[in-house]
Amino acid sequence: MGEDALPENLLANYIEYWVRILINRNIKQTVLKPLNTGLTTVLFNFRYEFYLLNF
Repeated sequence: MGEDALPENLLANYIEYWVRILINRNIKQTVLKPLNTGLTTVLFNFRYEFYLLNF
């Protein structure tokens, strides 16, 4: 049982590892990037208006 299960387990871990990387990349590109730019824009506009109000 010991040595026979090892390569299969390794392969499964390897596949899972790459699947996670691909999923994370896709999530970052499709979800986080637009969200990030949107949040940055909103925060920047808010700061700018706040600055003008305090000025």
